[in-house]
Amino acid sequence: MKRLLGHDERIAEAHRIRRDLDRHGNDERYAGGKPHCREQVRHGIRQHDVEQARGPSKFENARNSVPKPELVRNDGNDVGIIAYGTSHHALVETLDQLQSEQGIKADYLRLRAYPFTSEVGGFISAHKRIYVVDQNRDGQMFQLLKLDIPAEEVVRLRSVRHYNGLPLDARSVTDEIVSQEGK
Repeated sequence: MKRLLGHDERIAEAHRIRRDLDRHGNDERYAGGKPHCREQVRHGIRQHDVEQARGPSKFENARNSVPKPELVRNDGNDVGIIAYGTSHHALVETLDQLQSEQGIKADYLRLRAYPFTSEVGGFISAHKRIYVVDQNRDGQMFQLLKLDIPAEEVVRLRSVRHYNGLPLDARSVTDEIVSQEGK
């Protein structure tokens, strides 16, 4: 009867199998480069164990190599705005409109890449309310941010969606933020 391997033994076996793989994921011990899955099944190795032996995922490694977000304004205000892409110029004008017309001072973070770096989480943690400006019906960036931050911080996020077919303008963003602020 075959003995089942414990967790540590499975990890060690996964490391051994990983060493035997060529760069294409084929087991070099088999003639003709046949896949290594027979070896894994024979030893009770799960795919999860092999992935765990590989170390950090590509996604986690990418966090360190993507461009960092740009802090356009960070004066320690209660309100923060996160936007990206071509919405930048409208957001710069929105910041001025909010302050001059409503007395709302806001900070602004311009995203430049996904996956998000630690600066994004820090910006969200530093503000009581965060408005995420999206130029689509579904609020995709809003949803990605919700997935990326701790659950207790999700309540800080608020969505500002612009999807009427026209380019984003500062007035529509300003009006939506003022409306959500209750002023």
